[in-house]
Amino acid sequence: MGELMMFGAGMYVLTNYFVNTTQCVGPSMVPSISTDGDVLLTMPFSLYRRLHGGLPKLGSVVISTSPSTPDQTVCKRVLGLPGDTIVRLK
Repeated sequence: MGELMMFGAGMYVLTNYFVNTTQCVGPSMVPSISTDGDVLLTMPFSLYRRLHGGLPKLGSVVISTSPSTPDQTVCKRVLGLPGDTIVRLK
């Protein structure tokens, strides 16, 4: 029983402070991520900031809570940074 509790505590710390996995499904990330759904290894934003010195860079993949369905996540690529103007070309 003690070993199981230690394992559970270790997994809690690992997934809340260091790394986690999530599945990204949908066409918006093709060709980097398959439409069938790839499993991604993610890190919390606080750890990312410590390791990479600030905000995500252009081209980074960000996993976030869906604004329309809070129990789901969305995968998006950073296309612009503060001060940038984004223009959609046809």
